[in-house]
Amino acid sequence: MKGRQKPPINVVPGVLASDYRRVLLLDLLEHGRVELGTRDGVIADGSGVDPESLQPGLFHVHLPELEAAGFVEWDPKTDAIEPGPRFEEVAPMLELLNDHADDLPNGWL
Repeated sequence: MKGRQKPPINVVPGVLASDYRRVLLLDLLEHGRVELGTRDGVIADGSGVDPESLQPGLFHVHLPELEAAGFVEWDPKTDAIEPGPRFEEVAPMLELLNDHADDLPNGWL
């Protein structure tokens, strides 16, 4: 791993602190690509949040933050989201959460 920049230890927990970012990243881990236009409810599934009320935060906060960190690549014209160049740095934590979903307290995923 020489020469590869790792995120500071506080970057990954901060990125995963938001339910919306965590669910989106877990969806990318599972599917490799998310097209928001065809999967509107993916971010709000199980959260009781209306997808329309989420859109401003998603498009103006969460996606730009994930993209700036290099965890996603987002095409605002098509609303397609794919793993970014640094996605593999957050993937082990996502896999750990996903693999232990049944052991985690309610609301963590």
